[in-house]
Amino acid sequence: MMEEKRPVQTDSAKQAIRAEAKRRERAFLQDPGLAAAEAGSIWQQVEELPAFRQADTVLVYLDIPGEVPTEDLLRRWPGKRFCIPRVDKDALVLHAYHPQRIHSGYKGIREPDADTDIIPPEDVDLALVPGIAFAPATQNHGGCTSDGKAFQRLGHGGGFYDRLLPCLRCPAIGIAFRFRLFPELPEDVWDAGVDAVITAY
Repeated sequence: MMEEKRPVQTDSAKQAIRAEAKRRERAFLQDPGLAAAEAGSIWQQVEELPAFRQADTVLVYLDIPGEVPTEDLLRRWPGKRFCIPRVDKDALVLHAYHPQRIHSGYKGIREPDADTDIIPPEDVDLALVPGIAFAPATQNHGGCTSDGKAFQRLGHGGGFYDRLLPCLRCPAIGIAFRFRLFPELPEDVWDAGVDAVITAY
């Protein structure tokens, strides 16, 4: 598959946002109590959402340092079917979450074993998505991103979620500590946004 040509100016702007987000992350993680408090507020809001309570299948990530931890959420809702992404070449494949069937995968990120049950994207009722940075959609697109979402999302640069999110038929919600909120973000036409972002009060 031919790689899409990236506009140099947009790519440079994205790298600057990632660098600023990393600087904020280092400062934020110096206070573990703050991270725990924000995480508690975020998951309380998620659990109060009708979309979450009514969802049978929820897409969740397994966190890396700097992301909102997901273990407590996964433990508190044993009756739900959670699915976790696994990197397969240039795509994310969704697998049923089994806590004993997790290993260190792509770039050391925890992911499901490849032989666990695969969940089709169209079966997901709600997606909870991490990101490097989030921002309200710009007025240049009429208050929404190029894919019609209310918030822009910036990832690590691999484009995995940008390819996955358009395959979902459900709301996608960004999950982020407050330091990941920016007033605006550079955007390429292939960037996938999210419907909402939940952060701490």
